[in-house]
Amino acid sequence: MIQPSVYSYSQIIEADFQLIQEQGWDAVSTRAIAKKIGSSTMPIYSYVKSVEELQKVLRIKARGLLKEFQQRKYTEHIPRCW
Repeated sequence: MIQPSVYSYSQIIEADFQLIQEQGWDAVSTRAIAKKIGSSTMPIYSYVKSVEELQKVLRIKARGLLKEFQQRKYTEHIPRCW
């Protein structure tokens, strides 16, 4: 009987993203992610096929966050021209 996964895809991605922020890209491994979320590697492999696939998803997430940061307004005040 297959045990249902109690971890969501977004939880796994978020844990992996935190690992990258704390330890860098070299920290990306299924074992490190599993340790971070308190599980075995099985739930991770139920969502992704490889570490390379995880890294691809994380690069997309990082680019999205960077784009969001770059496009935000820095201030609410518009300078007046004298």
